Amino acid sequence: MQTLDNLPVPPSRRGQVIVYALERWQSMTLVLVACLGIAATVAFLDASLLLLVVFVAFGVLGVGAMVLISFRDDASLDEALLSKADLGELRDKLLREKVARAEAYQLAIRQAVRAARAPAVRASLEVITRELADPVALVFSLAKRLDEYQANQLIQQDLRRLSAGRPLNEAERAQLESLQKLQRLMGETAQAIDSALAQLGSSYTAIQLAQSSSELRGTSASSVRAELRQQSEQLRDLNTSLDEVYAERLRGGI
Repeated sequence: MQTLDNLPVPPSRRGQVIVYALERWQSMTLVLVACLGIAATVAFLDASLLLLVVFVAFGVLGVGAMVLISFRDDASLDEALLSKADLGELRDKLLREKVARAEAYQLAIRQAVRAARAPAVRASLEVITRELADPVALVFSLAKRLDEYQANQLIQQDLRRLSAGRPLNEAERAQLESLQKLQRLMGETAQAIDSALAQLGSSYTAIQLAQSSSELRGTSASSVRAELRQQSEQLRDLNTSLDEVYAERLRGGI
């Protein structure tokens, strides 16, 4: 018996696929044709109830069919579930390269899973791909924060000024404490990005081994999936910690 957890797309990702299906040009064309048909019926055919129902049904069923196709077609699923990053938002070349590598791992893993011919191997690999979007999206989010921090000259100047060893008043000590906490978190962020890339690389290697041996044990697939999930939680915790530090700085005016 197939449960929700065993479906190709987990519940947390289904909304992403539906949005992708609604934004496809085919769906938009169906909606446009339906709207034009309804408008023409109202304007020239005395708003015939039968024709209005036909055009509404055409639009609803057509879009519903596109959503169903998007869930069943492997290529559409790959496109819908890929986490896309705008690398142009990153100033730092090294960070751009790291995010691009994360995206490359994500795409390569999905393509490898789709290419797997043995049903048992493919089923084992699919449990890994379900966990991919979160770490890639979070790597990009953290990379943007690290990039902004590195480019913020005011923060860097304040940190150097307050760390110079001169006596500080109470407000300056509070500002320095906040800046040092932010600096420590940014160091952890850089390490977390590298760890996430290493985990994505390990996942890709596991899939390549599965393809060459035509077998991926269930325990191995579960282990890789758990590691990806744990990596996502760590990245998410870092994002939350950074939110808290910035909120403290805003509240304190520092």
